[in-house]
Amino acid sequence: MSTNNSSFPVEALLKTAIAKHQGNQLTEAESLYRQILYIVSEDPLSQNLLDKQDTQAMILNNLGIVLQEKQQFEESINCYYQALSIKPNWADVHNDLGIAFEKLDNLEEAFQHYQKALTLNPNLAQASFNIGNILYQRGYFEEALTYYQKALEINPDFNLAHFALLMKQIPYIYSSYDDLQFRRTNYQNYLQHLVKIVQKASLEEKNNLAKAVGSSQPFFLPYQGLNDRDLQQIYGNLICHLMASLYPQWSQPLALSTLEVNRKIRIGFVSGFFHNHSVWKIPLKGWVRNLDRSRFELFAYYTSYKEDGETFIASRSFDKFIQGHRTIEQWCQTIVEDKLHALIFPEIGMDTVTTQIACLRLAPIQMTSWGHPNTSGMPTIDYYLSSDLMESDTAQDYYTEKLVRLPNLSIYYNPLEYVQPKAISKEDIGLKVDDVMFWCCQSLYKYLPQHDDVFPKIAQQLPNSKFVFIEGQKNIKNITEIFVQRLRKSFEQFGLNYQDYCIFLPRMDVPTFAGTAAIADINLDSLGWSGCNSTLESIAHNIPVVTFAADFMRGRHTMAILKMIGIEETIASSKDNYIEIAVHLGKAPQYRQFISQKIAQNKYKLYSDFQPVIALENFISNAVYQKSIQYAIQLHRANDLTGAKEAYNRILARETKHPDSLYGLGVLAHQIGEFDYAEQLFNDLLKVQPKSAKAWMSLGNLYQEKKQFSQAINAYQQALFLEPNLVAVYNNLGYVLQQQSQWEEAISCYQKALEIQPNCVEAEINLANVLHSQNKLPPEQQIQYAQLNLQLGIKQEQQGNLATAIECYQQGIKLQPESAEIYHNLGVAWQKQGKLEEAIAAYQNALDLNPQQGKTYFSLGQIYQVQNQLKKASSAYQKGLKLINPHYAKAIAATEIKTRLSQQITPEFSEQTVTIGGHNFPAIPTISEGDKKRPFWSVVIPIYNRTQYILECLASVLAQWPGEDEMEILVIDDASSIPIAELIEDIGGGIVNYYRNPKNRGQSKNVNGGISLSRGQWIHVLHDDDLILPGFYAQLKKSLEGCSESVGAAFTGYENINEKQEIIFYQQPYGEYRGIAQNWLEKIGVFNPLNVPAVVIRRETYEHLGGYHSDLNYTTDWELYKRIASFYDWWVEPQILARYRQHSASVTQEMFEIGTQAKCIRKAIDISEAYLPSDRCLEITEKSRRHYFNYCLELAAILLKKGKIKETFYLVQEILKIDQSPQALEQLFCWLNQEQARSIRDEIASQLINRT
Repeated sequence: MSTNNSSFPVEALLKTAIAKHQGNQLTEAESLYRQILYIVSEDPLSQNLLDKQDTQAMILNNLGIVLQEKQQFEESINCYYQALSIKPNWADVHNDLGIAFEKLDNLEEAFQHYQKALTLNPNLAQASFNIGNILYQRGYFEEALTYYQKALEINPDFNLAHFALLMKQIPYIYSSYDDLQFRRTNYQNYLQHLVKIVQKASLEEKNNLAKAVGSSQPFFLPYQGLNDRDLQQIYGNLICHLMASLYPQWSQPLALSTLEVNRKIRIGFVSGFFHNHSVWKIPLKGWVRNLDRSRFELFAYYTSYKEDGETFIASRSFDKFIQGHRTIEQWCQTIVEDKLHALIFPEIGMDTVTTQIACLRLAPIQMTSWGHPNTSGMPTIDYYLSSDLMESDTAQDYYTEKLVRLPNLSIYYNPLEYVQPKAISKEDIGLKVDDVMFWCCQSLYKYLPQHDDVFPKIAQQLPNSKFVFIEGQKNIKNITEIFVQRLRKSFEQFGLNYQDYCIFLPRMDVPTFAGTAAIADINLDSLGWSGCNSTLESIAHNIPVVTFAADFMRGRHTMAILKMIGIEETIASSKDNYIEIAVHLGKAPQYRQFISQKIAQNKYKLYSDFQPVIALENFISNAVYQKSIQYAIQLHRANDLTGAKEAYNRILARETKHPDSLYGLGVLAHQIGEFDYAEQLFNDLLKVQPKSAKAWMSLGNLYQEKKQFSQAINAYQQALFLEPNLVAVYNNLGYVLQQQSQWEEAISCYQKALEIQPNCVEAEINLANVLHSQNKLPPEQQIQYAQLNLQLGIKQEQQGNLATAIECYQQGIKLQPESAEIYHNLGVAWQKQGKLEEAIAAYQNALDLNPQQGKTYFSLGQIYQVQNQLKKASSAYQKGLKLINPHYAKAIAATEIKTRLSQQITPEFSEQTVTIGGHNFPAIPTISEGDKKRPFWSVVIPIYNRTQYILECLASVLAQWPGEDEMEILVIDDASSIPIAELIEDIGGGIVNYYRNPKNRGQSKNVNGGISLSRGQWIHVLHDDDLILPGFYAQLKKSLEGCSESVGAAFTGYENINEKQEIIFYQQPYGEYRGIAQNWLEKIGVFNPLNVPAVVIRRETYEHLGGYHSDLNYTTDWELYKRIASFYDWWVEPQILARYRQHSASVTQEMFEIGTQAKCIRKAIDISEAYLPSDRCLEITEKSRRHYFNYCLELAAILLKKGKIKETFYLVQEILKIDQSPQALEQLFCWLNQEQARSIRDEIASQLINRT
């Protein structure tokens, strides 16, 4: 009994520890592992455990891994050794031990343990891979590639080796320039090979490859001194594609939708180098510590554990500083929740996590900089922050990002005054006093072989020259050896011995380095990769620096520094000139002293330069405003005028003279008829930009519509004075002159427009209209120009210019009065303007000319529907349907005139249920096949007490009805108190099956009843106020007939429309992709991107999983979609083929007003948590709770703004139930502490008092 009793807690604790470890809760995991070790080793009850030693070894190894992930390498090594003392031949532990030693730069020990691991287990791909890494660091490049290849042979899915095989084609040093070119070609070839692998990969294979992104990176590529743009773009697209495949939720562009008046711009910085590193020192530290904190809120995401004094400074320099080991998902979630406006990556290519995050889209604006000076190649990075002085005129050609040239050096820099240089003499490093010391302090891999000759050429002319290099890193053994071999060969070509001129110092600490730099005579800048930090440190000691600028920014640092302080004497114009300058400085001590004195007098110009900081502030502000204006314009173009107006006003509240916002808001005000306000806005814009031709043109357009033709003419003339070739202005000016009967002047303007742009249709049409009014247009051309007026009217209508569209149609009718098509379009435009009687008249004219025009009857039906003349609406729809759909016409003709629609009573269905994940769902009965053929479609339309839109809904379905063999249509009336049957009979008698419930059953039960009555293979539930667009059923059937049996449901793109039939939103969740939805559960599990009319579901799916949950209202469809996605694939049909109506009478709107949807959301999350796949349930559920917590908090703010205190209080209670994580609680309390939330705080206090 003691054995069993002791094993149970160990097993339970171990399971919890592993879960904590996998969940990245390392401190908790460490504590639990140590607790288990104590129980196993000390508890007497554990002595009878048969696997005690195995358990101890396993726990020690797991603990070692945790400590290693926490960067506690010495402690992890101790754990591994203890594990090996128990199981000495455990290959995995030897491999883990090797990793720990490698992290401590003890490559010898690491190599031995990797070899031991591979000897013990020849199929351990990780060990083979790790041996490859050691060999590469030792300079055995070919051997390293062999071991990477072997790792793939052992395990073809070991994707770390794929990226290593790519990156390790590039060594860190080259034996010759031919070697460099050869390696670059190999890299390019393997990159193309990897692209092909990804193109052929399945989704699962791509996701596995994505997990290896950033494990090896093209760090050494830019050191080749060539243009990497094309290679980086291929690589950037590749890794962004992989990461988007794994994390589709973070791969879409983000709109910058909110820029509140009193809120700061939020900027995030992602880096693994918030410590004493050049990335922090240059450029990050100066920016962060000097950005205006009254305007900006700064967030740091430190992806490394390393800490020093600079880390402390960094942590105090941000409003929020996040550090520690996190998964990519956790990092992304943290960053997204901070709702940044901009995200800066100071470098990309040096830190694994930074690169992975940079592949995704976590902020509306993302940018990188020159911490590692090369283009990222990533489509997710918008801007590259660089130095104007360091970039050439053609520099944009080297970047995939948009280049931002900050002034001067682009940085705010101060010398490291607190570093006390060590006192060093030339004799201390093996030099004579009169030797000329050339300081060559760059890492050896920065010296390119094609430039080795500069050293012997200088030495040849300056016998007492000494070139002082620093040895390569201690963990890269032969880098110094390869470089020495190159120098030996180069000096020998000039009859010299490199040993007489070259000295290699061991690597130094900071004070020793600074002391050595201080005794140099000349700093010899490396060619191709210029020094920045090293040059700045030499300048601090007044050391002359010789440089020759390369084409790329990374080879122009020193040139920019010297130009900044006005010392261009040592900037070479060529490589030969570089040698000449170096020799001259070496031979002329007085000249050298002159340069040193000049440096001393001018170096202050490098320090505390606020210009780049101010420029950065202005750039970020403008970029945010630009993004905001893009969002406003997007809303404007989507005809969301209310949203656009709010967006424009938010920008103007922060910056009252923002030109684009003044212009956009002016156009919008003109569009909605607020002419005086529009005029004010355009005049305000002209005060800011008096030479804005578009402002004068818009003002002219406004005066034109106000019939103030003199002012319009003046405004147009002003625009033409500024920009003489504006075709649109000539056209509009001609129109105004035409209205004033100035025919010849109008004709002249139109002709001028056509002279500038011969294909300007508007000018051509207007010219024809003038000629027609003057009886000068030949009769044979009138029809042609009538049709052009029609086309122009349609174009203007699509752009929202209804008044202009109406004028075009009216002019077209003058030219072709017998055109039914033009009358129809005129009716549509009148209808959109809300002038329904004029629209009816136009439609009647169209039908008088062409009684067979079915779409005109549909438009009439819509108007009669709005006027609540439902009999007339039904008649119009029926006439249109007979013309549009021959199947309908035939069925209606076959129905006897006196036959009334039989009113069928909906039968009672059994209360049987289907159990999924412990929850019961209403069972949908199966169908007995029988002799009668089952239709492909069943369209189920539930209805209750609403008649306003049912005719239009049915008409949209009946227009596509393929006959009763292919489709059945069921209307399920939930015991409405108003007459509905007669309407259904009028439009669908003989086709539509009408059922009436004997009593009201509620929304979900009503739908389930309709599904139970259906016989179709696929079910389409359609709300009575929604509709479908032409092609919905035909296109879906074409795809679904041949799709896999694994597909249980499908959806199309859809639009949301308002009560005026205006499109206010559209959704295509997978863009133009058609096929089985990838990662659909990860998307639908978090939130619902669908609307009901766009969804069809296989009847067998309902039979298997049950119908709609009866306890849910707002989220009943979302819960069902999650349930289906947990067991079936979904098909995506990309076209927009359905319309969902958003209006004040909808159930959704009512629920929003009373704030009850949060409760439905919470229930839907709780229910799905029981059946989501176990391996993904936790992640999906947490993301869903987080998403809807934020969503409901935004709803609470809206309700509060409307003064609905009680509803807000109720909503806050539900929000607390949705997500109770510490982060959520902190966010809620922060929200409640805002001034605008005072009323809800008072309500909470009042409720608490009442309860006590």
